[in-house]
Amino acid sequence: ETIIRPYTETYSFIRYFRNQTNIGLECNLIESGKYAVGEYLWIFGDDDFLESGDALTIILSKLESAKFDLLIVNRTRRNNDLTKLISKNWMKFDTNKTKSYKSLVEFIHEWGLISVIGFITVNIFKRELFFKAEKKQYFGTMYPQLGMMLEAFSSAPCLLIGKPLICHRTQTTDEKAAEFKHKDKEKDFMSSVSLRNAKYFGFPFIRMLDELVSVGALKYTDIHKIKENTVINGYLTEFL
Repeated sequence: ETIIRPYTETYSFIRYFRNQTNIGLECNLIESGKYAVGEYLWIFGDDDFLESGDALTIILSKLESAKFDLLIVNRTRRNNDLTKLISKNWMKFDTNKTKSYKSLVEFIHEWGLISVIGFITVNIFKRELFFKAEKKQYFGTMYPQLGMMLEAFSSAPCLLIGKPLICHRTQTTDEKAAEFKHKDKEKDFMSSVSLRNAKYFGFPFIRMLDELVSVGALKYTDIHKIKENTVINGYLTEFL
C-alpha cells in the first residue's frame, strides 16, 4: 500500500482497492474489473509484459474499429528469468495476419479453450458485456472468469491477432521442480500434476461446461467440437 498510494495521487487513472479478507486469485480477477471505468477490460498478469513495442498501437486500432467485442492476442512464452524463449509463436498462426470470428464458440472450435483464452492476459473484452454474466454460478468451477467470458461472448464477434504482442512468463519443468521440491505434494496442488488436474480439469471443469450449456452459451455438440489441445478428452465429453 505504501508503494501504490503515491502513484494514485499522481495519476488519476490508477486506483487502489484492498479487500478486507483474501478472496482468492480467481475471485479477485473478477472483482478488480468492477473498479475499472473503460469500455474494454484487460486483465493483465503481473508477471507478463508487452513483447512488442507497437503492441498498444495495434490493439487500440482494432478496438477503435468497434467491430469486435473480444480481442484474443497471440503470445510468446519465456522462462522465469527470461533467459530462455520457450515459444516465439504460441498459437503457430501467421504473425502478419488477423482472423475474425462471428462468435467465441466458433473460435474455440478451431483453437481450443484452456490453453488459449484460459490464459488471462491474452483477452481484451467489453467490460459491461462481461459483467452481465452471472459470476456466482462459476465459483468453484475451475476458472470462474473463463466461464463468464464464454457466457458473455459465446455469440459475440471476436478477432485473433496473430502477432505475438504479449510475453507469457512461465516456469520450465526444471524451474517448477526446484521451486516445489520442498513442498508437500499431498497438500500443494501446484507441485503435483495429479492434484492440479483434479482441482481444475476434473469435475470442476465438467461443472463449468455444464453450467454453460444450461445458460445456452454452449451446446453439448460444441463441446465435442472444441479442439483437442484444450485438455478435454473423450472421457470428459462422454461423461457429459
